[in-house]
Amino acid sequence: MIELDQVGKTFKSGGSVIEAVAPTSLHIARGEIFGIIGRSGAGKSTLLRLINRLEEPSFGRVTVDGSEITKLRGGELRSARRGIGMIFQHFNLLHNRTALSNVSFPLEVAGVAADAARKRAAECLEWAGLADRAQSYPAQLSGGQKQRVAIARALAPKPAVLLCDEPTSALDSQTADSILSTLQSVNRELGVTIVIVTHSLDVVHRICHAVAVMEHGRVVEQLRLSDSRAAPSTELGRRLLDRREIRPELHLERNLAYV
Repeated sequence: MIELDQVGKTFKSGGSVIEAVAPTSLHIARGEIFGIIGRSGAGKSTLLRLINRLEEPSFGRVTVDGSEITKLRGGELRSARRGIGMIFQHFNLLHNRTALSNVSFPLEVAGVAADAARKRAAECLEWAGLADRAQSYPAQLSGGQKQRVAIARALAPKPAVLLCDEPTSALDSQTADSILSTLQSVNRELGVTIVIVTHSLDVVHRICHAVAVMEHGRVVEQLRLSDSRAAPSTELGRRLLDRREIRPELHLERNLAYV
């Protein structure tokens, strides 16, 4: 589903070149939940944003669902991005719009008729368990409800891929657990491939099939959590596999109503 071929990102600062993400190659299978883990400043979020070009790669190729994203421009790039949903740590909801209006927003931008956009938004809110909060504004919602609205918004255009940037780190543990259950349902019931950035071993243990470990802008290890023969070389990798659980088979079936 996702292929990164020697993708990297550099910044210029004060006459120096800073390597935020070293040349990285990743292969993420269709239907899996893939984690990117590392400490703060490791380059996790930058790497995630290279997938949909919220950060422009300095070099390398990104291919998503057979389309080479790094070659696209203008309308073609906007169209490809509609197949790549994204949720953020701090929700990024529009404060002057209701939950329903927030969810319909990406459809409106894509030119979907208003009635159809509202209908689809209502379906997504119902799926997220928030049908009764459709007319609530973000200030009237809890943190967990805000993140569910953000998930519903990301799912409204029916993406094949969902990118998650620390989606639970601003939430208490019970609410975070609920959001992770929702993401598992997105993967299992809708067949969406998920890439999740986190610094939490618990998040990876809970939902991921595979994980890349990052340190100082580099992917230093890739592990599949069901591989009993894996011999991790990093501290994070060893801690992950010490507590691993065998994951179920990947969910490649997609809900026909979602398609």
